[in-house]
Amino acid sequence: MAPEVDDIPRSADSGLPGDNGYRNHSCPACKSAEVREYHVIGEYNILKCAECGHVFVQDIPSDAELSAFYEDAYQDEGEFVPKIRWHRKLKYWIIGRYLKSLFPWKEKIRLLEIGCSQGDLLRAVRNDRRFEAQGIDYATGPVEYAKSIGLRVTQSSLEGMCFPDNRFNMIVAIHVVEHLQDPERTLLEVRRVLDKGGYFLAVVPCISHIKAKRAGGNWKYWGPPGHLWYFSSKSFRVFLERLGFEVIYSSCLNNQAHLRILARKP
Repeated sequence: MAPEVDDIPRSADSGLPGDNGYRNHSCPACKSAEVREYHVIGEYNILKCAECGHVFVQDIPSDAELSAFYEDAYQDEGEFVPKIRWHRKLKYWIIGRYLKSLFPWKEKIRLLEIGCSQGDLLRAVRNDRRFEAQGIDYATGPVEYAKSIGLRVTQSSLEGMCFPDNRFNMIVAIHVVEHLQDPERTLLEVRRVLDKGGYFLAVVPCISHIKAKRAGGNWKYWGPPGHLWYFSSKSFRVFLERLGFEVIYSSCLNNQAHLRILARKP
């Protein structure tokens, strides 16, 4: 099982968790001990829960190892190159409009994006006076780029920020949860810093999508240590409800093998 939050050693200067790699002996989503071997990728053994269908890597690297991995992954010949395409801007503009629709009567929407990368969502809402938006990300290149265009972004984990209780109305994690070293620890922190009635929106690869089933071992979203957790609509719902969220919507019925889930803090 994952270590308890208070037991996780932390680096004195970074605020990031230290050498806290661990092995999963039960399902991280529903806690069932009924798990079996499902797939092997390189040195990583992947298990599947017989109860909720959650698929996950057995041996989880430390946060320090993952941080180093993502630092290299974001670089192109030693430099970060931002992705600037019209359809990318349109996608995040649409997401921004959707988030706004969730708060029809609220004058100020306090928004946090976890894993904000180069800041596409923050950029899409920054000229809307109803949003008070900020983001966090591990990687130096994307964070420096986001800051250079005037966005409010910090290089940190969510836990390292030490936000006060009930700080945000909306927290967004687009293709982030599958990368987390300990998703339970982070999502409990999400719940703590969300205001009562606040929303959590996540997008992750969907293991139960028809494209994932057809691709089998060649599915493009396999790839530890980059992807450690492979949710279905059922398993992510079970996971969030166990952590005290109210799930509003959970579905991977779309062209892409993506699961979109919206949850609320009761």
